[in-house]
Formats: sequence, C-alpha cells, structure tokens
Amino acid sequence: MPKHHNSQHTFARSTRFAGKGLHTGKHCNVTLNPAGPNTGIVFRRTDLDGALVPAHIRYAQKLIRCSGLMKDGATIRTCEHLLAALYGCGIDNALVDMDAEEVPIFDGSAASLMAKMATAGKVAQDAPRSIIKITEPLESRDKERFVRITPAETPSIDLTLTLRHFGSIGWTGPLDREAFEREIAPARTFAPMRHALPMKLLSLITFQPVARGLRLDNVLLFAKGRVWNPGGLRFPDELPRHRVLDIIGDLRLSAADVIGKITAFRSSHALNQDLVRKILDT
Repeated sequence: MPKHHNSQHTFARSTRFAGKGLHTGKHCNVTLNPAGPNTGIVFRRTDLDGALVPAHIRYAQKLIRCSGLMKDGATIRTCEHLLAALYGCGIDNALVDMDAEEVPIFDGSAASLMAKMATAGKVAQDAPRSIIKITEPLESRDKERFVRITPAETPSIDLTLTLRHFGSIGWTGPLDREAFEREIAPARTFAPMRHALPMKLLSLITFQPVARGLRLDNVLLFAKGRVWNPGGLRFPDELPRHRVLDIIGDLRLSAADVIGKITAFRSSHALNQDLVRKILDT
C-alpha cells in the first residue's frame, strides 16, 4: 500500500459526531465512513432512504450565506467547512452519513471538525490523488468583486476583504495542508451584528433557513470595529482567514487538489463556485 502524500487517502474507521446547523438550527447526526479509491466525498441522507449527493460542482446550489448541494431533491447545506476540514486532514474519499440537511456548525471553524476526524485515523490507498495544475489565468467576477487563479508551482492565496469600521483587511500565505491546519482551520465564520436580526427575520418571511442557529459560540459577531464574542479573536486577521477557509472548501467541489495562486477581493461562495466550473471546463 502506498504511503506517499500523492496517494489518495480515506478514513481508517468510522467516526460519529452530532450538532446543530447554523442556518436550520436543527440537530444532525453525522457519521464519517471510509470509502474506496476514486469515490470522492459523497454525502448520504440517511433520513431520505439513503439518497446520495456527491460533493461535486455539478450538484452545487446557490443558497443564502453558505455553500450547498442538491441531487434528486436531497439537499446538503453548509458543506464548505466540512469539505475544507477533509482537505486539511488529507482525506480524498469518504461516505458522509447525515440524518438532516445541514452539517453541524460547532464553533464556526474547521479546526473543531478536524479534531473529530482525527479520531478516525487515515489510510493510504492504491490510487494517485487527483491534481489540477492551473496552466492559464482564470477569473470569476461580479463588478469589483473577484476570485482569480493563475499558474504557480505551489498553491497560495492573496485575499482582501473590505468591512465597515475595519477597512481593508487581508491574508496572504500558502494553501498546503500543513499551513491550512495551523493558519486557517481555527478561523471562525463571522457576520456583522447589524445583519444578525435581519437574517433571522428574512428566514421567517421567506421560509428559507437563514441564521436560525446563530449564537455567540458559533459565529463571530462584530459591530463598529469590535468583535463582541467572549475571548475576542483567535488571530488579528481571523475574518479574512475564514474567508480563505471558505474558498478552500468550495475548491473541493472540483474533487481534486488545485495547484495555482488565488487572488481574491471580497470573495463569495457564488464566485468561488463559478471559478471551480471554469477550472473544470478548461
């Protein structure tokens, strides 16, 4: 059995965890199971007769403030943190059982998910890891907002956000798995305090699940340049670091390691997903 880092990997054994979703507020039991080579990441809705939803861009859905998947009426909501955590753990193949539509949010980071995954261990498989090396510049844009990827020997990112009272803030660094675990995985999801109540009202008006499970222990809430969560920030630039986490999770919808330099300005899940489509169409 191959042991080098370019081999595909899966879990050595199954592991279980449970929690509530950020947007639905509903409890979900999750079991991460080993899967064979070239399976990829596949979600299985155990509450819907075992409906299978592959984590691939062809099944991506535009959902409010999260990434989602849908196949044959079965939905997976807020999958980006789990997909990023699987990347950080070096897992290429897994069957993810869920008995509700939304992945638990826990503390809003990928580190909490990686800690749970670590209990399952991992094994190398007799198949090479899928790698896409960018050979030409590609860009997804919406007015001034954009996500661009250009050829490079190693994966990296230069990301910038603009937020009221914070101004222009960013993070630049490598996107390899070691750097992800250390620099990106602990960064938590965030939202302006002024959006918290409107998001909950939007959920009631539209009957769409938005921020129903939002709490101070799972989302960084900020107002007037100050974070209101007990304990404050884990990094001075935690907000842009989390946006990098989202990009990594969305890139996993390519079902491959993507090698290139990403430059992003005010990125979004929609822009990330559009870039993945362009990468796979090239």
